[in-house]
Amino acid sequence: MKTHIKTSFLSTAAGGIKSGFTKADFSKSILIYEISRFEVENGLVDRLVHDLRVEDDNPLIYAGPGHWVFSVCGYDDAPRELWQIPEFRSYIQRANKEGIPWIYYASIESLWLQVVALCLIDNAATLTDTSKQRTKMAFDETGVRNFLAEQVDQFLALCEIAGVPPEEAEKQMAEVCASFGMDGSD
Repeated sequence: MKTHIKTSFLSTAAGGIKSGFTKADFSKSILIYEISRFEVENGLVDRLVHDLRVEDDNPLIYAGPGHWVFSVCGYDDAPRELWQIPEFRSYIQRANKEGIPWIYYASIESLWLQVVALCLIDNAATLTDTSKQRTKMAFDETGVRNFLAEQVDQFLALCEIAGVPPEEAEKQMAEVCASFGMDGSD
């Protein structure tokens, strides 16, 4: 698979600079999307919202569902996990208000959906086992269902625009549900 590192706008929205990217450049690629600490601490969600928009002129959607790995730069030495940092929680909450369909973009293996959910679901909790260097996440089932349900329409719209076969879309939804310990047939 091809890997692209995405750190700035890729369209004419960025000061009229046209990118050389086409939808074919992203087909079946893994995209590494970097979010800077500066963006987080200043609540600058415009780039993220623009890049994750549900529009057919967005070449980034053609990587397909579950092909994005999100990275937040600048917190590597922070003693807290991202979801424990108030500025990051605020950043995710602000971005989420713009209707980002995280379930389309995020790689299941990256656990980005769980990080986002920890920032958005009121009754979410974590427990860290320092002896095993492992963190367990717990989510209120109703909260998870609401978190996922608010994204389904945009997820399906993106799948249609990108020409994602129904079987692949169903598989992504089942994997998303399973990543939260839920049966995807519910």
